[in-house]
Amino acid sequence: MKEVVLSFSKIYKKMAVWILVSVIASIFLSTSILNGLLHKYFSLQLKEQVYSTLSGVDWAVAEFLENNDLNSIQRLSESIGANDYIDTIRVYDKTGKIISSNKRSEIGKYAF
Repeated sequence: MKEVVLSFSKIYKKMAVWILVSVIASIFLSTSILNGLLHKYFSLQLKEQVYSTLSGVDWAVAEFLENNDLNSIQRLSESIGANDYIDTIRVYDKTGKIISSNKRSEIGKYAF
């Protein structure tokens, strides 16, 4: 009888270990999948926000260029370039000359 109890005890311990391993593996996989999905979602949201912002900036810059208001374009470039996720923003004229940038040292230089 003692042998049967010991056998059941070993089986229960093994089952408990396998259940624990299964739960940990499930948590790891679920977290990994969720992390991937969240990354894709937030990347898409960021892209949409940037495209929307740039579309509005395009209209504003066009209006400023029509009025030859380069100071307002420069303020806008510096304001947008102050965001952490934007490294450099430039506005070029038809010849490729940089007429506005969030990095003032670039103004007046040519793109190519």
